Amino acid sequence: MGMLPGGYGAGCEAVVPAKGALAQISCSENTDAGGPSVASYSLAKDDESLRALFDDVVSTSSVVDYPGKIQSPGPWRRSVTPQQVAGTLVCGFQQGKPTVAWTTDAELMLSEVRSGPQGPTMDQLYTWWASHS
Repeated sequence: MGMLPGGYGAGCEAVVPAKGALAQISCSENTDAGGPSVASYSLAKDDESLRALFDDVVSTSSVVDYPGKIQSPGPWRRSVTPQQVAGTLVCGFQQGKPTVAWTTDAELMLSEVRSGPQGPTMDQLYTWWASHS
């Protein structure tokens, strides 16, 4: 739980992990501005499992470029270490809902956040990700 971005309260619970994951947490609405309606955070067994978990998200999404017309999926970097790739990011839609998913390679973590029927929009969700990754 300590690895999760801010904005989550008691609305997170452990769930049966996906294949290739050691642990998985499912969360309800994030209270930060533009935060996701639902989220899933998974710790992978190894690099190969992390890639497989990420590829599954990509294959089940209608992938779109990031806001600002940056190609998705693609590498992402932390602003404090812009020369170092931190993981891979994808933006897309799942069942018509904006979805942002990313790996944090050093932690073997896959994060997947989605909007609900009332939002946030893809731009809002991406902005939330940018401030929480």
